[in-house]
Amino acid sequence: MDKKAADIFIQAIRAAPELPQAVRENAGKAKDVEERHFDESYFEFLDAQIELNARGAEWTARLKRRRIAMLPFCNRTSIRGRVEIDGTSFSIDVDPKTASVFHWEEIEVIWPESS
Repeated sequence: MDKKAADIFIQAIRAAPELPQAVRENAGKAKDVEERHFDESYFEFLDAQIELNARGAEWTARLKRRRIAMLPFCNRTSIRGRVEIDGTSFSIDVDPKTASVFHWEEIEVIWPESS
């Protein structure tokens, strides 16, 4: 993990009132923080998934929100990471230029049952 990117990521999370308080308080425990760069092909993929509607209306709505939030960052560097709180993973995207959260999603973590 790049220290500068991680520091920006943590700072952005702590300053984001739209995130749940527990996420802000646990920003220092962020995982998988990395700079990322995506191009038009990512939006082509999202558009195809939205059109397929394979996982139902709720998932398609999530993809539409993701597309809207991410589009301004096409061909730009952003930082993504996640914070896990009580079986829920928060995937968070940060603009490194403004050190602000521009998108986040809450995803329930489903662990396979042990045999």
